Order: sequence, then structure tokens, then C-alpha cells
Amino acid sequence: MRRILAIVTALILYGSFYPWHFRWVNLPHNPFWMLAHAWPRAFFASDARDAAINLALYMPFGAFFFLSLRSNWSAAVRVAATVAAATCLSSAIEMTQLFDLGRNCSLFDVLCNATGAGLGIGLAISFPRAMSAAVRGVEQAGAFRASGSIALLYLWLGYLIFPLIPSLSVYPVRSKLQAFANPDTWLMRDFFESAAAWLAVGALLNRLVGRKSGAVLAVALLGIPLKILIAGRTATVPEVVGAAVGITTWMLFRNLKRPMLAAAGFSLAALLFAGLLPFRMVAAQPFSWMPFLALLSTSWESAFVVLLRKSFLYGVAIWFLNENGRGWLRSTLAVAFLLAVVEGTQVYLPGRTAEITDPVLALILGLVLMMLERQARESASVMRRKFREV
Repeated sequence: MRRILAIVTALILYGSFYPWHFRWVNLPHNPFWMLAHAWPRAFFASDARDAAINLALYMPFGAFFFLSLRSNWSAAVRVAATVAAATCLSSAIEMTQLFDLGRNCSLFDVLCNATGAGLGIGLAISFPRAMSAAVRGVEQAGAFRASGSIALLYLWLGYLIFPLIPSLSVYPVRSKLQAFANPDTWLMRDFFESAAAWLAVGALLNRLVGRKSGAVLAVALLGIPLKILIAGRTATVPEVVGAAVGITTWMLFRNLKRPMLAAAGFSLAALLFAGLLPFRMVAAQPFSWMPFLALLSTSWESAFVVLLRKSFLYGVAIWFLNENGRGWLRSTLAVAFLLAVVEGTQVYLPGRTAEITDPVLALILGLVLMMLERQARESASVMRRKFREV
């Protein structure tokens, strides 16, 4: 319960300070005075939208904070402690936003956040068993277990919904829908990478939850259209088609004698095709030997999306090869070598940036996944010994 509370709190802090553009400001009064006098003089339609977001954001905080408190405390004490915690957290955030460019300090937001926490308390009191059962189900699925497969799913989820900030204005949503319907936005690279990603997601979910993977995968597919409502992100037709191809391919592969071997071949082929597009040679371009230079030269939001995408795609390729008995070392070196060949070829491809980043990233991912899987095996061994002793 407390793990989920920590995740919810981290998401609140992240969303409250996004895009994290802090600067020093000489305030005319102390932050407490400014917060106490920061009641809006007028309300607009955007304020109602922000109020709804604040209510929804603090409802899980209130519910999980209430449930994480000791059950031997009285209900009144737990309610008071939860509302006080939500109020203190919200107030601290609002005062800190005085130094965050583009953010405003608002006492009305504190009221909305405290109200949202109160609604969360109501849910926790009304459905304590259902919420506890849901948390146990998440824990049994291994969502908090340190393992390579879990880490890969988190990388995929981060890529799908980052930066997590909703964009509900009519004009941006309408523009994204128009771009989605525009046939000129078709990119074969998006298709290949989406197909490889969703095939891998199907395989990972099948490993973790077994027969329930189909239902979880169906829910996960909603993340593609929801990207239209996320700031700075959008969905594309190649991404949707690639997802359909990837899921269908996994459904066919899982009935084979060696499904992971077929999945590994499909994943590596998709990476190869995506890396060699547009299959047209030009005069040689420079090759960058400085890893991550291109990522560091772009905005951190765009760089993080690219890093999450590459980390997931390269990580699952390594994971598939290891699942076929190739071992972490050979799997990592094989993917790194393939990426090195692709990057070397991109010197002669138009519109591509040839650099050493991708092979280096594959080597780092292989090491991290190997360490996570080793830790998962050691933890499982300890749990089995404890079970035998009992």
C-alpha cells in the first residue's frame, strides 16, 4: 500500500512542477502570506477543468494514505491525518510554484486538492476490501518486483504516456486528429517499431500474467488514442497498424514450438528495417563518436521520449535472445553489433544521424537487465527457503 502511495506522491510532484523551469524570484511577501492571499478573483472554464484534474489527482493520494495508516487508529484520526497530509503537500507545492516559470500559486487549488483527498477517503472507507484486493493483485503480478521483464514494461509504459501531462484544449486535440487522418503522416519507421514493441509487450505480459495477458493487452491498447490527450504527443496511423500487426504476430507465435525464438527474429528484423530506412544511399555523412550527444542537444522532453523508446526496443531484443538460451553476454553483444552495423550504414542514408549512442545504450541495457534478473533470482531463492522453513 505504501509503495503505491509513494508512486502517487511522486506523480503529483512531477505533474505539479512540469516542465520544471525553476528560477529565482524576489517575492514581495513571504510564501505563506502569498498563498493565503492567492484566492482567484474570477473563475473561467479553464479553472473548472483544472479543478477536476486536481480532484482526480488527489483522490488516489487520499485513498492510499488513509489505507496505509495503522488500522488500530480510529477512523476520525486517520481521516484528519490524511486531510492534513494532503493540505500540507498541496500547500508546499503551491508555494514552491512561485519559483516555477509558468505556474501560479492558488489557494483554490489547495481547497480542490484537499477535497479530492476527502473523496479518496470516502472510496477507501466504502470499498476497503476491493482496493486491498486490487493492490494485492498488482503485487502478485510482480509490479514491484525487481526484474528485467518488469523494468522493460515500465520503459514501454513510460514511452507510451510520457510526459503524463493532459492537454484537453480543443485546438490542440483537433490539430492532432487532423494530423492522424492525414495520409502524409505515414512513416514506415513508426510502423516497424510499433509492431516490434507490441509483440514484445504481448510476450512480456504473457510471461507475467499468463491467460490474463489478453485482457491486459486490450486495456493497454487504449494508451494509443489517449496519446492525443497528452501534451506534446500524438497517435499516428502507422503506430495503430503496427500495434495490430505486432499483437496478431505474437498470437500466432505463442502457438509455435519455440515462440521466443520467432519473436526474437521478428524483433531484430523490425529494428533492422527501421534503422535502414529509407533504403536509399547518398554521399557519406559524418559519424558521431560522442555517445548521447544528439539527445543532450535537444529538449529534455523530446530526448526522454526517444531514450525510453530506444531503451525498450533494444532491451526487449536482448531479452528475447536471452530467453532462447543465448545468455545475457552473447545476447547483449549480438544486439550491440547489429545496432553498430545499422549506425555505420546510416552514414550513407539521407535524413539519419549516424552515432555511437545506440550500441552503447544496448551494452548498458544488457548489463542492467542481467543485474535485475540476477537479483530477482536471488530474491526468489530466499523466498523459497523461507517457505520451506515455515
